Amino acid sequence: MEQLKRLVTGIQGLDDLLKGGLVVGAAYIVQGRPGSGKTVLANQLAFNHVQRGGRVLVATLLSESHERLFQYLSTLSFFDPAKIGEQIQYLSAFDTLEQDGLEAVVRLLRGEIARQGASLLIIDGLLNARSRAQTALDAKKFISELQAHAAFAGCTLLLLTSVHFEEDCPEHTMVDGVIELGEDLHGARAVRRIQLRKTRAAQRCPACTNAKSPTTACRSTRVSKPCTGTPRGRAARPLSVSAPAHLPSTICSRAGWRRVP
Repeated sequence: MEQLKRLVTGIQGLDDLLKGGLVVGAAYIVQGRPGSGKTVLANQLAFNHVQRGGRVLVATLLSESHERLFQYLSTLSFFDPAKIGEQIQYLSAFDTLEQDGLEAVVRLLRGEIARQGASLLIIDGLLNARSRAQTALDAKKFISELQAHAAFAGCTLLLLTSVHFEEDCPEHTMVDGVIELGEDLHGARAVRRIQLRKTRAAQRCPACTNAKSPTTACRSTRVSKPCTGTPRGRAARPLSVSAPAHLPSTICSRAGWRRVP
């Protein structure tokens, strides 16, 4: 049987959950509340990808400036400003979304994927796109068109959102995988986790006894040491990755998300 080509994230605990990495040309939603680590995860993945020869387009549908983002990312060891503008291109599509709507955003991104030769497209602010969609069909059409253009170019798509989409929502039905970043309370301690809620082209984890279907994520979580590298000025909190006991845990530090030794 032919194996699917994978895009290695360079985050070992996450690559273990993904059975080797993201599927090349597939689309994933990364969801989690504000401050859950989506920005760190996506940008760490981007910088890891260019170290392997890839090219990345990071587009935002949010009003936040890139200068503010770079200021926060500069505290993390994986951040390399020399890569920006050449191997990693940052693009704001906020004005395009506000003035011209979803179809114009798709046209903009399609052109930039081709111009940059991007092999990874990260879109931050899926919730803003959803708010501009007049119907559920419009939301599905937006994601479907992005998927089609990205897949045609051999480009993997990550869609970041701060909203918790339900499993039967239009967005979840369109994508190949859903990665959820969350937070659990253990007494007075807040523990962050990564959970793989949906994945296509992956087998059931043989050591996980809680999975109810082949797409159910492994859920065993281990508390890790505090995070000192979260963006947006949030207080340091511990982070971990949802994984079965036989897989490593992952934490966030000034090096970004990494596996616990």
